[in-house]
Amino acid sequence: MDITIEHLAPERFFAFGWIIEHDGRAGRCYHPQVLSKHAAQFWLNNPKAKLRLPYAMTRLERHPYSTQCFLPLTGARYLAVACPSRTDGTPDEKNLCAFDVCAPTGIAFREGVWHHGLLVYGTPASFAVIMGNGARTETEFFEMTQNIQLVEPLHATR
Repeated sequence: MDITIEHLAPERFFAFGWIIEHDGRAGRCYHPQVLSKHAAQFWLNNPKAKLRLPYAMTRLERHPYSTQCFLPLTGARYLAVACPSRTDGTPDEKNLCAFDVCAPTGIAFREGVWHHGLLVYGTPASFAVIMGNGARTETEFFEMTQNIQLVEPLHATR
């Protein structure tokens, strides 16, 4: 099954989380929805591999008790890949979405949203990551049961 990468739009991404952008005015721009109910962890992440399309997905992850926020510090473009859960809690792979995100825009996944690890285009990138530090298991993994590839839309140019 092929998943076509789409442009990041608030109304499409809202089911999975929030788009983190500054509103353009001078001063602070607060995003309180990013913080979970737990004390936050903060770290810097430099994803290892650069994305080559088509990309075969093999694993998803989720954090059942915490939000997780990615803020690009360097690099230009990356993908946010997510899907809803089925009633049994496993990922609904048939409704997986892939969003093309351009720095400096960040994203935050809601608690329990299945998502892929960071995938960056071309140039190396660095991200600030903020995530709750709950007392329970914070990361669950799911090995993909279907052959799913991320592909570019027909009108894409790089």
